[in-house]
Amino acid sequence: MARTFQTFKTHADPETGKRIDLLDEKGRKIPHPRWRFEIIDWQGKRRIKTGYPTKTETEKLAQRVQSQEDEIRKGYRPPPRSADKHGRRPFADVRDEYLEWGNSQGGHNGGKWSYMHRHQRDVRLKKLESLLGLEILSDLYGILPRFERVLREMQAGGLSGKTLNHFRETLHAFCEWSVSRGYLTDNPLKGLDKFNSEPLTHRRVLTLDEIESLLQTAPPDRGLVYEVALGTGLRAGELRALKVYDLNRDLRAINLRPEITKNRKPGLQPLPRELFDRLVQSVEGKEPDAPLLQITSHLCREMDKDLIAAGIPKNIIGQGKLDFHALRGTFITLLIENGGNVKEVQTLARHSDPRLTMNIYAKASNKRLAELADTLGKVLPFSNPTTGPQREMVIAGNPVKSRVLRVEDKGFEPSTSALRTQRSPN
Repeated sequence: MARTFQTFKTHADPETGKRIDLLDEKGRKIPHPRWRFEIIDWQGKRRIKTGYPTKTETEKLAQRVQSQEDEIRKGYRPPPRSADKHGRRPFADVRDEYLEWGNSQGGHNGGKWSYMHRHQRDVRLKKLESLLGLEILSDLYGILPRFERVLREMQAGGLSGKTLNHFRETLHAFCEWSVSRGYLTDNPLKGLDKFNSEPLTHRRVLTLDEIESLLQTAPPDRGLVYEVALGTGLRAGELRALKVYDLNRDLRAINLRPEITKNRKPGLQPLPRELFDRLVQSVEGKEPDAPLLQITSHLCREMDKDLIAAGIPKNIIGQGKLDFHALRGTFITLLIENGGNVKEVQTLARHSDPRLTMNIYAKASNKRLAELADTLGKVLPFSNPTTGPQREMVIAGNPVKSRVLRVEDKGFEPSTSALRTQRSPN
């Protein structure tokens, strides 16, 4: 069944381009350093494999391999799995293949990942590769206890549950992708629970006075970035990806391409007229594919400096912290405070669920709550209770005459006269 043979070195003929034998000084063929052998695999196909430098050792190897194939064909041994041959692949090679796939078609509806998503996947996988000592792909088998220990150590180092879940999801998604490609037999991270992602710190929104101070203190280019963030609610990654041609001069808005939005859907973000005019002025003379805004790679660090210069506290106990993403929360809160209903605000924020808009981003300011309490105080009869015949109420800014119902001395029902109405002629 098994056949052993020797092959010889060849090279390309410079004139014809065909492969010809390579000869030594005496005109003899030069053999390859290793013998080859041919077997019939368990599926009945001929396979040629490389053996040892000596014929005897190669013959023994050929007999062993042929015997294993015969046992598989007869059902004495399970057939090989595709994951068996990929287990020895370097982990770094498979990781790079995964990132290339994501950058091509790994996103929503077969689209590619955003730049930031790919960058974060790359950084997390490389860090886990180092912390877990992953050299080849098969090192992932039995990794669950060690991975849990590494995550606990990262938690003890101060990382939040949300960040730990990002690391968990990154490696879990990589393993699922490897299973779908036949590189792994199953996901070694099955049974890995999520961490509590309740945020350790909350964001607050800027007051109008703080916004004015920030815009007056910040450099002009960064001040324009803050204005666009406050006027549109766009995220830092979305702002960074905007081009000059995204400025829609006909509709006074910004065209949001699906490849730059978080939900991978196209959108149109309207702009306040004054902000639109400043943007048009700022892009005069620029190429259409030039960045719309000048944004540094460390935007949050630059904003911290601007907050200090403006005398705005970054953290306030009981209210939360300020960072660049807090501008999005400020945008949503101002929309609500200025009359936007839930559907309108949800649409402008491009949220799929109104609960995210109202419960996470929208904030109730203490000043606004105090104003509502004062308005209620004007309505309720805290002074001069029910002694006067009428009391003026203010509802939605309109004065309304209220009628005081007389109540019997006993019980809670109003007098019959108070319930009497004009009888219908019908």
